[in-house]
Parts: sequence; C-alpha cells; structure tokens
Amino acid sequence: MSMHEFEDLVEDTVRFLSSIPMWTGGLDLRSTFWDLYEFQSAWDTGFTHFRVLDLLVEQRFAYRFHLADHPEYILHRACFDQLKPDEYRIELPGTGAWDGGYYEGTHLYCDAGSPLWRRFVDSGRLRGADAHPPQPIDLYVIARDVARLADAFGDSALVARWYRILAAQAMATFPDGEGESLRANPALLELRTIVKRTGALNIEFDDGILNPKNFPPPEIAGTSLLGWWYQLG
Repeated sequence: MSMHEFEDLVEDTVRFLSSIPMWTGGLDLRSTFWDLYEFQSAWDTGFTHFRVLDLLVEQRFAYRFHLADHPEYILHRACFDQLKPDEYRIELPGTGAWDGGYYEGTHLYCDAGSPLWRRFVDSGRLRGADAHPPQPIDLYVIARDVARLADAFGDSALVARWYRILAAQAMATFPDGEGESLRANPALLELRTIVKRTGALNIEFDDGILNPKNFPPPEIAGTSLLGWWYQLG
C-alpha cells in the first residue's frame, strides 16, 4: 500500500508552487519538481505524475510528444501498437532499463533529466532552456522555500505537513537518532522558525505519519534528534 501522505504532499506542493506568480516565487521549478519526485520515489509510493501532468508540462518539467516521436518507435513499432491503456511505462524489448518514457493515450511523455529527455536534447528536438538538466536541490532547502511561500499565502497546513514528513526523512537518514549535522542545517533552522511562528505543529492530521499517534513510534520517539525536532524552543 502506497504511503499516500508522501504522494499527496508532493502533488499539493506541485499545485501550490505552480499557482505562485514567478515574480513572487523566483524558484527553479523544473529542478524542484525533479527533486520532489526523487524524494517521493525513495518511499513506498506510486507513480503520480498523471495527477498534475498538465502542470508539469506547463512548467516545462515534463514534455509531451506523440508516441511515434519516440526514438525507438520505428524499430519497436509492434511494441508501441500493443501498449495497454491501464499501464504507463514504456519498456522496450532488449533495452535493459526504463528510459523514463511514459504514455497516456497516444501521447508520449518524459521528464527533464531522464534518459529519454536526453535523447530528445541530443537530437535537437529540445533546445535552449529546455535542454538544461534539472539541478539537485537539498530537500530541506525545498521545504524551507515552500514554507516561506506557504506562510506568505496563509497555508500553515502545508508548512505543518512538510515539517512532519521531514521528521520521517530525518530518521531515515539518521536512524541512530543523532543527526548533529542536520541540526546545523540553515534551511532547516529557518523552517523551524516558520513552524514555530505559524503554530503549525498545533494543526491536527489523521493521515499516516502526519498523525502524531502514528509517528514517531515508541522505539524512536525518545531519540535526541526527534526530541530536538518537536521542541521548537
């Protein structure tokens, strides 16, 4: 069963950031979306691009082509003709790995930074800014930037969801519960300030690890990192 609280957070973050005027946000959304989906895929989650696909295309993170535009279409036409409507990945025989291509109906999609995107760049189909690969962004920087904007637009619940989800991420990164280096992360420190100012930890949720009754479990609740995490000072 997918951890839908992670899926929903990424979906809602994509929707929120896409709604912010660029002059207000000033963020590299292509890179942000890439890192958001990389973060999501590290957990027990599904493929959720289709929830916000038009936004991903609009922000030039995902690219839409016709299926016949795939570089392997002529060579593997029989495979393309047999694609099933209830699937999404294009896995061609003999290729050995997913090239990042996915489909809906007769449309082919790929994300910036994927192997298929690189082939479209190398062939000249994607040029200029569309040929620039997404850049890695620290997850805590993303959360801080989202929280800044969410605070400005009055969405304290989004601040709270990010902070609680990051607690699980922090424990996955530092299972010993120490995480001294994390406590010095400037972006996380600013995020904590926003969480405290907005009272975000007072917002109640029922879903999964967003619910304090479900996370943290007793065996890790007493770790020094989580003690620091939930004691904002």
